Amino acid sequence: MFTDLLHSSYFSLFLIVALGFMLGRIKIRGLSLDVSAVIFIALLFGHFGVVIPKELGNFGLVLFIFTIGIQAGPGFFDSFRSKGKTLILITMLIICSACLTAVGLKYAFDIDTPSVVGLIAGALTSTPAFSASKAAVGLDLEALVSVGYGISYLFGVVGVVLFVQIVPKMLKANMNEEVAKITAKEGEGRKKSSLILTEVDEFGFFAFSLAAIIGILVGSLSYRNFSLTTTGGCLLTALVFGHYGHAGKISIVPKNSTLKMLREL
Repeated sequence: MFTDLLHSSYFSLFLIVALGFMLGRIKIRGLSLDVSAVIFIALLFGHFGVVIPKELGNFGLVLFIFTIGIQAGPGFFDSFRSKGKTLILITMLIICSACLTAVGLKYAFDIDTPSVVGLIAGALTSTPAFSASKAAVGLDLEALVSVGYGISYLFGVVGVVLFVQIVPKMLKANMNEEVAKITAKEGEGRKKSSLILTEVDEFGFFAFSLAAIIGILVGSLSYRNFSLTTTGGCLLTALVFGHYGHAGKISIVPKNSTLKMLREL
């Protein structure tokens, strides 16, 4: 009976999530994988042949990208104006060093290009890059990208999760105080605008749907085989939505409680 249930994608999905959260609660010397533990349970289930519909994964990706963009939007353009050159330089340094390392190892160990592209996306734990890389290589070679991504993502997640938890401790930073200050500033700005805004629905699903529609349309635009893809289009749209917060008198930013739920989902 249990084997038959595993063939039900929805049963498997919720079982993976439940087990992942349980694993993520385990702490070793104050460090934990948190929600990232779900990927390890998913890898295990995938190894034994459990399949989740591709469309369900794409939907989850849009939810995640949307919430990241909306939350980053209020401070994104201000930070870009004040210290954009520095941030861009650091970002390019990280990406270029990763790409050069991957290309060098490709020729050193004779690894095929689709696998290398997947390795880069996984090592940087960039799911949008994974989506873009699959679109770049075509349907016939998607499997190779997925393999490379899955292998490096495993180590990339562990490295990044541990790093972002260790660094604040090394710097003796009070993350709660710093996050509270940022949230207070964003909340103050939104509170002022919310006094004159009209919400189409209570939870902000209209804003999400509108951003998703525009984002998918933007991502579908292509110039010489280059496009932002669905994830890039949705991220760019969400950043703009988060920055402005409203279109006329209509609110285009969901409540924080809704954003948190959508991000976790």
